[in-house]
Amino acid sequence: MPLSLRKHLVEVTDASGAVLYLSPRLRQPFPRDGIKEFHNHKIDGKNVRLAEFSENGLTLRAGDDLKEINQIGRDIFLAMLGAIPTVLLMTLVGSALGREQSDRAGRRNPPGGEEDHRAAARPASACPAD
Repeated sequence: MPLSLRKHLVEVTDASGAVLYLSPRLRQPFPRDGIKEFHNHKIDGKNVRLAEFSENGLTLRAGDDLKEINQIGRDIFLAMLGAIPTVLLMTLVGSALGREQSDRAGRRNPPGGEEDHRAAARPASACPAD
């Protein structure tokens, strides 16, 4: 079992329903309620979010404490609350700096300005045409 899954509740059964693996935190197999989607169950006095997946005669039932799942959701939400304003601020600052540089470049070399007159005043090339 991968280390990342050791703290989760996992059960694997074969086609006959015999338990092939039961995670150390589970004292007994998950209740068989026939619900295949994600749903909640009370196990050992804790609300557990669990789901069931079947393929090639094997069934995986996996779950975790609902408090831990909700904490992960809160952590993601708080991270987004910090990240979104930071990204917006950086975008606004970058946009303002870019506009300022563009304005400065326009003042140094306005369209039809001095650079254009110098180019028009140059003599034509002395190279003969083919």
